[in-house]
Amino acid sequence: MIELNCPSCGGQLELPENLDIAHCMYCGTKILIQDKDKSNEQINLKRYKELSNTAFEAKNFEETIKYCNKVLEIDTKDIEAWINKAISTSKLSTVAHNRYEESVSYLDKANQLAPDDARILKAKKEVKHNQSTWLNDLGVDAIKHAHKIYKIQDVEAYARRESRDKYREAMKYFLDAWWFAPDDETILKNITTCAKSAHWISWSKAVTEKIDRRESLQAKQDAIKQLPRKRKELDNLQEELNKLESDKGFFIGLKIRETENRIRLHQNEINRLEKIVLISNELENRQFRCVVS
Repeated sequence: MIELNCPSCGGQLELPENLDIAHCMYCGTKILIQDKDKSNEQINLKRYKELSNTAFEAKNFEETIKYCNKVLEIDTKDIEAWINKAISTSKLSTVAHNRYEESVSYLDKANQLAPDDARILKAKKEVKHNQSTWLNDLGVDAIKHAHKIYKIQDVEAYARRESRDKYREAMKYFLDAWWFAPDDETILKNITTCAKSAHWISWSKAVTEKIDRRESLQAKQDAIKQLPRKRKELDNLQEELNKLESDKGFFIGLKIRETENRIRLHQNEINRLEKIVLISNELENRQFRCVVS
């Protein structure tokens, strides 16, 4: 038996402890009897969530996973725990144990529970970013090792032969990283650097396509920077032409033809820059469809 007071009339009651709901014998008020075990469980859940968040903010990912598991033992539908566990797991990948698929499985579980939760989509992007960064870092380490192997050889033929496998290993990491971040300039730059450093290797079409992609992105960025200035100059020339056409004088005709030629050249340059941006965008869309498929 447990003793309690009615929340409405204050009457003293004595009730069996196995009841979840009772009614006051004095006023008839419905009373929800608190389950002590459930109360302790909620206290523990709150504590584990706090510990998990603290560990996550401190980038202590092993501790984060530990406390996320504690939370999920109590509440399997806690979305934040699934998300933090996924991101933390992605941070713990090693050469011997790539944990990307494991991370994605946790996010898939969260997505089943809350398909429209924007936090899950954001987490998926972060996990992909973590994977691409990790693979790119492995590639950087491999190419540094390849450079060292190459430099210690006195004979060019030996240098190429001894360093070839390490350059290929580096390239594989960079290509894998690119799959997760197709337009990451750092990754594309590393692919280009690796290919040029080991120019004697017959690189695959996939590599040359990435090098071309980097050049296309660079050309697009340059075009985007130049277009506003070129359009402004064209507007100024058009105003100048309008003014000349309203003037009179012996040399006006020559000035008009000269201005028209300059307008034509500027328009052609603008068309060229716009075409560069258009082609680059089409290439991006094509590569995006390939990655998705």
